[in-house]
Amino acid sequence: PEPPQAPPPKPTAPPLPFQYSGKSEDADGGNLLVYLAKGNESFAVKPGEKFAGVYQFEGIEKGKLVILYLPLLVKQRLSIGLIE
Repeated sequence: PEPPQAPPPKPTAPPLPFQYSGKSEDADGGNLLVYLAKGNESFAVKPGEKFAGVYQFEGIEKGKLVILYLPLLVKQRLSIGLIE
């Protein structure tokens, strides 16, 4: 008898197609706005905001943007090169 086939690999989110362009926030640390670029497109997003059809910006943790890939509910991180 043939051995059982391995289950198909778990779906994964595609690599993030964005580049970090900068951020702004009020002096008291509120109203965070992050700027991202993807080719000729640019996005200005706040925590909790959906963008580019399938992503949601979650916030910043340890110098990385946390972006949720909505179809799979997978959190991805994009380095911004700063320690927050």
